[in-house]
Amino acid sequence: AAATAEDPAYVELGMPLEQAVRVVDDANGLGALMRHFGGGDDVAVPSVMGVDAEWTAGPAHGGSACKVQWLQLGCTRHAFLLDLPRLCAEAPAELGAALQTLLTRPTLTKVGFGLKADLRKVAASHPALASCTDARPCAELAATATARGAKSAISGAMSLSKLAQLTLG
Repeated sequence: AAATAEDPAYVELGMPLEQAVRVVDDANGLGALMRHFGGGDDVAVPSVMGVDAEWTAGPAHGGSACKVQWLQLGCTRHAFLLDLPRLCAEAPAELGAALQTLLTRPTLTKVGFGLKADLRKVAASHPALASCTDARPCAELAATATARGAKSAISGAMSLSKLAQLTLG
């Protein structure tokens, strides 16, 4: 994937957005997610999975408690956006089992910035996912950046792109 001529900061995926980004909000979507990361979608089994959580505003932003809304799981050519409140309401056991399987699969390296903190927020927000706090093997970009002296990454002054370049080469 290459940066577009119009804006070199953005990467062109080379496929329609609906193929590259999939919203997972029911048991069927969970099945598709697991097939993808298990090699069942006629794709090579991914060896790396990016993990990121997005939550609603908390007390610092005028709201009540922070609650994780989306869990993003991504690999080279696809991103899966898991609607956690909906999945926890409709398929909590299936969601918990799927996440536990992916987060602990030894052949799948999980990568994130603040990964452990994100997973703790997921578990605190959704009791059905209380067992989903451990990711192994994992690469914690915040720790790697700190070890390499990238103080601006921790303060938020560095882009994720630059951080990935610094930590992953």
